[in-house]
Amino acid sequence: MEFLATDGRFNAWKDLAPGDYVVTGEAYDEENDETRVYLTLSAFETGPMVEEMVGYSIEVDGAGQWEILRRSSQLALADSVVYVRGDASMLDHAEFSLSADGVYRLPTGFGGMVGEVTIESEMGWPEVWVVGEPQIRNLRRIDDSPGRPRYCAVRPCSLGASAGTTVQRFELLVCPVPDLTYVLSFPYSIVPPELTEEAPYPLGDPFHGETVMESCLAAAEIQITDRPGAHSALFRERLAASIEHDLRHHAPRYLGYNGDGDTESLLRGVRARGSFIVTYNGQFP
Repeated sequence: MEFLATDGRFNAWKDLAPGDYVVTGEAYDEENDETRVYLTLSAFETGPMVEEMVGYSIEVDGAGQWEILRRSSQLALADSVVYVRGDASMLDHAEFSLSADGVYRLPTGFGGMVGEVTIESEMGWPEVWVVGEPQIRNLRRIDDSPGRPRYCAVRPCSLGASAGTTVQRFELLVCPVPDLTYVLSFPYSIVPPELTEEAPYPLGDPFHGETVMESCLAAAEIQITDRPGAHSALFRERLAASIEHDLRHHAPRYLGYNGDGDTESLLRGVRARGSFIVTYNGQFP
């Protein structure tokens, strides 16, 4: 995830910088208070990237800003056409960026943080601390000046989820709002997408294929018979095998020093004084 701030604006999508791309508006739909606009974006090769922009605003210097409502439902246009709130019909190949507010939409499959948040840099900056959303609001209330992100929080998006029209999405809040380009890295759990004929393979190690299959059969078994049966027992066996497999092949071999720091200092001192240790025939007594 890349945070790009330029003149108070940002972009959270890789290779999409303010001013590099243009937007052109069609006729304004007064009844629905929206305008269909064309985005000239070579970076938008897939629909989901445009979907991540929903809820943000297109900013054009000297003209204003327009909230992105949705992407086009037409498959051929979905990657380059969005609907914005208000009248944007006057836009004609206008350079644009995205409004900056320190809030970033997380991927559709985001299921939760599972590790540290770090900034990719050679400066040796410390990790970005994950705190609660109220703390971010309080920090911004105390000081809203931009800078290097030091704190972040995850919160649910209300975009469509409250009405049950979309899956629950999440967004990342950072504080301070970025003043430069920062690349944040963090591991997170994934909500698996629905399997389809075009994408029939579940996420994860191929070793877990039978585990996934037995979990589906066990769920179907309980739905039909209203009690666990043979597939439920097989699923428990496969789940234990999958956990053991992950621990054996993917667990870290070294977790760092785990002991008393004073003891380590003492040992270093003993080693430093090793030349004064008395020996007999080259051996310790």
